[in-house]
Amino acid sequence: LPLPTATISSNTTICANESATVTFTGTPNATVIYKVNGGTDQSILLNASGSATITKTFVTTTIYSLVSISSGDSPSCIQPLTSIITITVVPMPVVTISSDKINVCPNESATLTFTGTPNATVVYTVNGGSNQTIVLDSVGIAKITKAFTETSIYTLVSVTTGGLPGCSQLQTGSITINVVPLPVVTISGTTSICPKSMATVTFTGTPNATVTYSINGGTEQKIVLDGLGIATITETYSVTTIYTLVNVSTEN
Repeated sequence: LPLPTATISSNTTICANESATVTFTGTPNATVIYKVNGGTDQSILLNASGSATITKTFVTTTIYSLVSISSGDSPSCIQPLTSIITITVVPMPVVTISSDKINVCPNESATLTFTGTPNATVVYTVNGGSNQTIVLDSVGIAKITKAFTETSIYTLVSVTTGGLPGCSQLQTGSITINVVPLPVVTISGTTSICPKSMATVTFTGTPNATVTYSINGGTEQKIVLDGLGIATITETYSVTTIYTLVNVSTEN
């Protein structure tokens, strides 16, 4: 009797959690011994046409190696086998989004960073608009630097690996760049008083803002508005005094 033979084949590269079919082809009715990732011996019986298949879902790269084949005739002839196939499983791509600033002033720049699977294509939206794409570089990074005039929400939609097969999965991360309105302040108070009388100067504006001002053109001084946006100075005046606003600022 001729010695039995067998070969093994399969699609070689798939995405994680995708199905693949391993096909054994050889002498009809023969029994094939094989290993999976070098584990214990397993067996499969070829049908009358000399074929057998295994279809399953793979989560990691898997190596099938043939060990031997034995014919179904009598006497049973056995022959060692050495064929190997590798089912390469491409991990599902991932991506996250971050920013160097969360709060910015109008027209201030911020840099958004996408970090994930190298060479992957990221789909995202801005304020719920149409899909936009950006491609991560060979180390898995892509950046967008721009000046913001309004609060903007960047939301991840999906990410797809570069090359073949293109493995894709949905993403849910998002980041909000808040554009803080420019602070404002006004100054008011009694305009005419008698010598050595008291008067109150009132600063009114953005809550918690820091106001810089000068008195009679002297050195700059600062005062912080309270949670309601108010700060006052009450003093006794003996000469005419001019309060001049210089600037107002808030901390992001």
